[in-house]
Amino acid sequence: MEEIKEIETQLPLILEESEQSWTRYRDLKKEYDEKSCKLKTLYILYTENRKKEEKERYEKEQKDITKTKHIYKKIVKVFNKKKKRGRPKNLFVID
Repeated sequence: MEEIKEIETQLPLILEESEQSWTRYRDLKKEYDEKSCKLKTLYILYTENRKKEEKERYEKEQKDITKTKHIYKKIVKVFNKKKKRGRPKNLFVID
């Protein structure tokens, strides 16, 4: 009989403790889900920004390359002109 009374007194305590731990578990789970979702979105934004920066840098390099290419073409064109008969012309490099 004593054991039964002891168990009867312990059961509500155990039940209360389990409910508290369950609510605590749900709260922690919710917090974990929120943080993981936030982390995922931040990572996606970070990768998108990194890709944009790489693309912009690549495009800038390509523009610089095409500019220098055109400049060199103009320089070569000027120096490769054949001299024609008649009055000599002044040669200027035009950008």
